[in-house]
Amino acid sequence: MKSKMKDEMLRLMRDPNLLPSEKQTLLSDIAAQAAAMDMPCYVVGGFVRDLLLGKPINDLDVIVEGDAIKLGEALVRNMVGN
Repeated sequence: MKSKMKDEMLRLMRDPNLLPSEKQTLLSDIAAQAAAMDMPCYVVGGFVRDLLLGKPINDLDVIVEGDAIKLGEALVRNMVGN
């Protein structure tokens, strides 16, 4: 059951009508950086609600297990190229 829900969430997250490509890319970047730093992260809140209701996503709600500031700084460095 858990695997089916995960697959459905991933399918919805790849739908450009619900989540524009720039937001998909940002979530992928966050997930990749968090994985590289061994910091599990999860989408939560209104993001999940709107996704399940088939509403367009206006914001991204992400929680991190670990030092979110450190993760954010690494994301900025990678995005800016420093």
